[in-house]
Amino acid sequence: MNKSKRILSALLFAAAAIGLTGCYGTIETGNAGLRTNFNGTTDQKVESEGFYTSLTGHVDQYTLKEVGVDLPNLQPKAKDNLSLRDLDVSIFYRVNSPEALRGLATKYTGQSVQPKDSHVYFPAYRLVESLGKSEAANAVSKHDSLTIHTQRNMLESEIQEGLQKTLNASDPNSFTVTKVVVRQILTDPTVEQSIRNVVAKGKELEAATLQVQVAEKNAEAVAMTANTLTPAFLQHEYNQALLKFAEKGGTVILDGSSSGKIINVGR
Repeated sequence: MNKSKRILSALLFAAAAIGLTGCYGTIETGNAGLRTNFNGTTDQKVESEGFYTSLTGHVDQYTLKEVGVDLPNLQPKAKDNLSLRDLDVSIFYRVNSPEALRGLATKYTGQSVQPKDSHVYFPAYRLVESLGKSEAANAVSKHDSLTIHTQRNMLESEIQEGLQKTLNASDPNSFTVTKVVVRQILTDPTVEQSIRNVVAKGKELEAATLQVQVAEKNAEAVAMTANTLTPAFLQHEYNQALLKFAEKGGTVILDGSSSGKIINVGR
């Protein structure tokens, strides 16, 4: 067998081995592959997008796209030590690079999750899930249960900033927390009743304040009218009345009383 035939045979054997063992595949766009050898060690090389082969182990595919972590039915305590009835939060994150992925997969073995009916892993999912719950509880503890339902945006920012800071401390430049969404906040039933009572009292106070303002305006109007009825003003009006009687050609008699009564006796 000459050299060219030996090379051809070797290539055919390799192709057959690949076909029989299934040690090949394709890394999809936005993903990266981590090669694990049959001896249990992880290859330092990260498989990038495209076709790969692996005769001495297998390749697990991880997403580098944004991943969502749902945290439903949380019941953290607020600043006033009252627990929320239900807090539903969604955290979105991504791993920054294939290099970061390799370090995370090695450091946090078993923390990645492979969703049902998927061949792609979500890297460090359990880690983000656990830290996310802790940061949600920490953020809620800064707010009163009576008003926390009005501070949803602030709560989202606090959870996102807190989680990003914690991840940066443990794994610098590895994660980006892209956003946090607070989907629902339900307070304790007794607190909800307190909120309704506060709203009702507020409406009563608004109505009472309006009544006081109306009464004050009426009093101001009366005071302004009284201030205009000065002796000089009254004398002016008295003189005007005399003038009108005189213009009609009648005879005007003043009765001489203190009231200054006017008697018109005609022509």
